[in-house]
Amino acid sequence: HPVTHKVRIPMIDKGKAQVLSMHGNVAQLMDLATYQTFELPVPEELQGKLQPGQEVMYMEALGRRKLTWQ
Repeated sequence: HPVTHKVRIPMIDKGKAQVLSMHGNVAQLMDLATYQTFELPVPEELQGKLQPGQEVMYMEALGRRKLTWQ
């Protein structure tokens, strides 16, 4: 039987951002390529490790972003 189903594969982009500020478990970040600012929740494994001025990596897929460990 030929396969008739199409599988959509999301594009995953990786970017580098600078931490502008921390507000509890939310980091305000600035993309180092576009200078766009945005906020992301800080995952448990990174809580207490991020400081303003630090550079971090993030992933973006399907319009959503997530902080990742470098």
